[in-house]
Amino acid sequence: MTESPLAQWHRLIDDRRQWKLTPDYHRAELEGLAKKALELRMIDQVEFVEMCEIAEAGRITMLEELAHEALQRAGVYDAVAAPTGELLGEVLAGTFMSAPPAPRKILGHITYDEHGHLAMFSGSPATWMGDVCGQTWTRSDGQQVLLVETGRIIAGKVVRTITDADSFRLALDAHQVAQEEGNAQRVKTLALQIELGRFRICPKCRDSFSEREDCAMCAGRGLVEKEWSGI
Repeated sequence: MTESPLAQWHRLIDDRRQWKLTPDYHRAELEGLAKKALELRMIDQVEFVEMCEIAEAGRITMLEELAHEALQRAGVYDAVAAPTGELLGEVLAGTFMSAPPAPRKILGHITYDEHGHLAMFSGSPATWMGDVCGQTWTRSDGQQVLLVETGRIIAGKVVRTITDADSFRLALDAHQVAQEEGNAQRVKTLALQIELGRFRICPKCRDSFSEREDCAMCAGRGLVEKEWSGI
């Protein structure tokens, strides 16, 4: 027996996996089911509006939740074994690839399980390879793998993380110049590089010229390295 549009709506409204994978499409799918239920007179106009409002609220809630996830969908990560530091591969937009100089090969995919939690899977049918929490992948054998962001894919191009203090300083200066010149695209690109950079303004001297020379926290650089967290 075919499931009614109303029954489908009630089943799918709590489908966290689909909400996380495609929040916009999932909202549209729910609205489509509500419309079918209205056409079949299973609900009235007031109930239809309420169901659409619930679907939109679900979309907004999920987008807010996704915005706070440590793992970025468009992120590029080195998969590093803890505590040996061995490079196991690279994750590009959720696809786990072998690391050079080994031949390029897909080893797995990071996606959501049926409960809406991130996990690594491989093959077809999908085989669970362990859960991903924050920027830590705990493999099925218990080994922890750190996912260290090295860049982000923007408009099909990889913007790489700034890894040295001098380049980070240049990016800060260039960002200020771009703002003064009103170059919105360059401001956006540099802001992303600064966000991805492995440094931040020293919280003690605030990069003040008069105070940073004697600052013990940053040793006069005005910058400190970000503390990495896999949580």
